[in-house]
Amino acid sequence: MTTRALPPVTTLTEAQQRGWECVWCQAALGIGLGDDLGEQRARPSRGAAYSWFPRQCPDMVACQAREADVTATGRPERPLPTLGELTWDQAAGRACVWCKKPLDRGAVPAGVIREQDGAHCLDTEVWAGPCCSGG
Repeated sequence: MTTRALPPVTTLTEAQQRGWECVWCQAALGIGLGDDLGEQRARPSRGAAYSWFPRQCPDMVACQAREADVTATGRPERPLPTLGELTWDQAAGRACVWCKKPLDRGAVPAGVIREQDGAHCLDTEVWAGPCCSGG
């Protein structure tokens, strides 16, 4: 677990509050990935209290490097393509989101492409291979 104080919930994105992204570096955290930092309770001065569920990257060294990049630039290091730009294999998580090479081992989450079609959520988790993730 972390020994750092968590950032104020009001400064976090919805994805960070829900544990979909790292609370520190904004990297996407897939199901079963990341360290759970426990349920947190927010009590705003107005409105009802609510819970939020932060998680962090399991690799704190890589997380701190990404966090430094986000802090310096105000955004994660590499913007994701749109859903329409992906091949079928990239959208299905079978190919690297950047170079389109097939993923067989060593894939890491690259992020979540957030799109909607009317009321339909088209959010797609994409993956990067060791070829493009520095791993």
